[in-house]
Amino acid sequence: MEEAAGDEGEKRKKSGKKVAIPKDRHAPKKPITAYNLFAADERIRMKKENPDRSFGEMNREIGSLWNTIGPEKKQPYLDQAEVNRQKYMKEVEKYQKSDHYKKYLQTVAGTAKSL
Repeated sequence: MEEAAGDEGEKRKKSGKKVAIPKDRHAPKKPITAYNLFAADERIRMKKENPDRSFGEMNREIGSLWNTIGPEKKQPYLDQAEVNRQKYMKEVEKYQKSDHYKKYLQTVAGTAKSL
């Protein structure tokens, strides 16, 4: 089968399916966003107030709450998210110098050649 370049430069088979690139299980996990930190706190509070509330209902309310609260209430979450992001960037920098990362790059290169 022929391959065509995808939207983001990824290779696709003519059938339109993306070619799976293996995930690097040794890579650092991405940091939690400010919204997700806020949502975790709110979910705990909401679950205590009404334990029978569904997950979907809570998430809809959390989303609207996040959009309506002011910047002063968001700031602690934004600050913590920035701390998490800085830590993640340091971990990524360290990881990219590791042997695990070099092996991963070889694996990805091998996957691309097999297409």
